[in-house]
Amino acid sequence: MDKNTLRLGWWLLGGLLFGAAAFTGVLLGKELEYKFLPVVTEVRITRSETDGSGTLIWGTFDKQRNCRFVEASVNAGALLLDLEFLDERLHRAVTRPVGPQVFGPWRISPNVFPLRITVRHECHPLWFSTTTLIEGFKP
Repeated sequence: MDKNTLRLGWWLLGGLLFGAAAFTGVLLGKELEYKFLPVVTEVRITRSETDGSGTLIWGTFDKQRNCRFVEASVNAGALLLDLEFLDERLHRAVTRPVGPQVFGPWRISPNVFPLRITVRHECHPLWFSTTTLIEGFKP
């Protein structure tokens, strides 16, 4: 094997190792961020009302990081439910400031339980940060 081919092989191996390390770093970074740097913590449902068309919930949470709100979703098992924000914040900015927050009412329909509510925020350009607000809620 000549010297140029050997040199090219080492450059290719180095590039592959660097690419694999970068890819692994992104995957690990995302998982570590979800676990150790959640955007929202201390979520509590303080009130809920259920009627024939859905469930209304009110509650509190603590926003830890200054990230832009992207979306919220509600699931009952594999079923995606409708979520409607009825609180007065609809007429203001959707991204809340860092600190303690009060929310509600939020209407969730139809009445299927238990509920899982997740939110996505954009904290940086690499990925969206996903936080599970509520898991297994039944009114």
